[in-house]
Amino acid sequence: MSALHSRVQVRWASHLGTEWNLMSGTEGAILPKGLKSILLPKFTQLTHKTARRHGVRFEGIDWDAGDCTMTVVVGDTWVSRPAGNFRRGDEFLYLDRSFRDSFSPLYPGTLEVEALGESRSFSGRLVELDDGDVDTMPDVRGTAEYEITLAAESPFWRGKDVVFDFPFTGSATPDNYYGPTNAAPDFYITGGNAIGNAVLTNPGQVEVWPTWTIDGPGQAVVGVGEHITYVSGLAAGERLVIVTDPSHSEVVDGGGNRAWDRIGGLYDFAPVKPGDDVVATAQIIGGGPGANIRLELPTFYLAAY
Repeated sequence: MSALHSRVQVRWASHLGTEWNLMSGTEGAILPKGLKSILLPKFTQLTHKTARRHGVRFEGIDWDAGDCTMTVVVGDTWVSRPAGNFRRGDEFLYLDRSFRDSFSPLYPGTLEVEALGESRSFSGRLVELDDGDVDTMPDVRGTAEYEITLAAESPFWRGKDVVFDFPFTGSATPDNYYGPTNAAPDFYITGGNAIGNAVLTNPGQVEVWPTWTIDGPGQAVVGVGEHITYVSGLAAGERLVIVTDPSHSEVVDGGGNRAWDRIGGLYDFAPVKPGDDVVATAQIIGGGPGANIRLELPTFYLAAY
């Protein structure tokens, strides 16, 4: 058994924190074959017949849940054990157990594929681990072969997120007012801080929704294109996270508590389509040191590379 020499790198990162380089075999597990179901997710075309035209009218696509299948051989190579002391017996059993424990039907792990200078990942749970026919006990021969199937809620491969930070950059020196009789308590009037705008591009192949993280102090105005959301005033040190994806939209504070009241009814969420260039708005009014707006846009692809 030898490690594969390919321009594609494949790594498995488990829910336990263990990592396996499945192309080099440095940890004692390699892919002797390629991955299945990684170049196009399964889907159903949505169509309907009409009396006014021949054939059918195309209405869209219904994507199936994601899945990925791989064959992995657990066992040492000259890469994992350059001295040739390949593990057998109890040593191999510990290696084999560690690899199998890295997959769980309850907790997802991440399969990462690196090719053409970029990395894409698939997060999935174990559906099946088939050990096939075993003619010799694995600990005797020092190898075990498994066909592993992972399933995910999303069929897409995730690329590098697009991230913009709009930090507080200062404003005019505030004036101190004591009232007409010079006896009122101190209060300050400061100018608003227009943090900035950016042209936002979705380099992926799937429509995506942004996530906004606003750190106070100040009120905020955020959005894409003409779709704007208003955030009520945050104190210094306060944080608000706005997840706009309708499949799991939420507004939470820095402690993870629901905080929809901080945007009231003044919100309008919108996605960014593949290849679209839209203007992202990020403004803080009455901001101060520590204020920041972060825009995170995930990118998703149909294939692993």
